Order: sequence, then C-alpha cells, then structure tokens
Amino acid sequence: ATVEDANALFGAPPGLQQGVCLVDLLLENPRAVVVFDEVEKAHESLFREKLHSALSAGSMAHKRDRTRVAPLSETFFFFTSNCFE
Repeated sequence: ATVEDANALFGAPPGLQQGVCLVDLLLENPRAVVVFDEVEKAHESLFREKLHSALSAGSMAHKRDRTRVAPLSETFFFFTSNCFE
C-alpha cells in the first residue's frame, strides 16, 4: 500500500478526487466493526501516525474537514496478520 492509500482512509486532501473514507463511514455507522486484513502489508505511516493517534484519542478527524470527527467508543477494530506463517 502507498502513503496515498493510507491517507485516503481519513479523507482525500484538497485537489484530489474524493472517495468514501473511513471517517465518513464511521460517522454514518458509529457501531461498526473495522477489519484491517494483513496489516503487515499496509504502509507504516497508517499505523505509526494515523491509527495510533486516532485510537489513543478515541476519535478520528476527517483530513479535509476537521469539524467532522468520528467517535470510536462504539467501534471495534480487528487487525489480522500472516507474519507467523
């Protein structure tokens, strides 16, 4: 995965085509289950910078519109890995 793919989860930066991002989905469905499959293949900035701070804060802010903040109190995150094969 690329840095752009990791960043797209939090909203497209200005000037890029906007798709569905994780923040928008969590705002619509706060009681969600989010699965990150094969996390060892994800770009390292996804976990080091983005998800770690979001999980520590208990909320996830939209990259383009900082007023859109999804609370994570009712969201379950699962991470899978094949690193022990």
